[in-house]
Amino acid sequence: MIQLAKSQLEVGVEVSVMYTERTDTPSQKDLAQLFGPNISLIRVGGRGMGLAAAWNLMLSLLRTLRAMNPDALHLHSSFAGAVGRLAAFVARRSTSTYYSPHGFAFLRQDLTARAAKAVALAERCFHTLGSSMILVSESEKNAASLNVSKSRLFVLENGLALNDLPKLQQSGNHLRVGSAGRVAYQKAPWRFAGLAKELRELADFHWIGGASKDVDDWLPATAVSVSGWLTEEEALKRLSELDIYVSTSLWEGLPISVMQAQALGVPCVVSNCVGNVDLVEHGVTGFIYDTDEELVEYVATLVKDQALRRRLGVKAQATALQRFDQRRLGPASLLIYNCAHQERGYSYAH
Repeated sequence: MIQLAKSQLEVGVEVSVMYTERTDTPSQKDLAQLFGPNISLIRVGGRGMGLAAAWNLMLSLLRTLRAMNPDALHLHSSFAGAVGRLAAFVARRSTSTYYSPHGFAFLRQDLTARAAKAVALAERCFHTLGSSMILVSESEKNAASLNVSKSRLFVLENGLALNDLPKLQQSGNHLRVGSAGRVAYQKAPWRFAGLAKELRELADFHWIGGASKDVDDWLPATAVSVSGWLTEEEALKRLSELDIYVSTSLWEGLPISVMQAQALGVPCVVSNCVGNVDLVEHGVTGFIYDTDEELVEYVATLVKDQALRRRLGVKAQATALQRFDQRRLGPASLLIYNCAHQERGYSYAH
């Protein structure tokens, strides 16, 4: 979202970012440094995710929307999407509303079938309020089309600050296989641990990111080195030291870490799930696997074949550098906003 806001600002529009505080939210000073001096930061609602928090956020958003009357309101994540779309509908302003789930909750494999259906029904109900969806991948758009609606769906892929990426720093000695992100159920870290146990004689295995309470059960220290929380700069440096990147995710939107690995020239082996399948061309820029056995097979093949690693990495990097420049986000997002906004008799000047 930081890249999107900055890119929109560069196009010449006024950008304000409304945010709620969570336990892991940076301080306002740190947020100001991340977004820069020309983007207005507005704290709304309180802490938490329950009904009381949703009600407080709803009231706060109503006050803010009525005071600002923005041309466009772009909501990110399921919670903000639900409360924000309802608030925009109640506010009755000329604001066009857009929602990016960054991974639909109904795709979660830790939900029961009944719960997933209930979440999909809620998404359909909120979509009837007139908002548009901006999805981050074609596979996420397909999921929306099948489960929510076929109308008012757009795709805006994530972007990267390509100039800020470090150079590839592979050691050339013992190979490093890695994954990145919070150690959480969504990432299926137990699959990465299983891979590490199978191939630990051939490579070192590293998880770049923060841990959850289940980290010791999912990623035993004897098989995988877990970095813990790192700054973005530190995480990118660790990523640049990998020879092979692996994503074992159960569902995604469009994973930034896979994009970053590709932009660095690291070949990727990814699970066949929403988001991952949009990034890897099987056998050309990496491999897409369906089973744990295929995961082990593809990674073992790359570990043993340096020429193949280089060929896939070079092709992945060339594709990523052409496709993921964050500077396109501003113009592309405004084009999407205009598509819906003009239907209501408005357009954005930029």
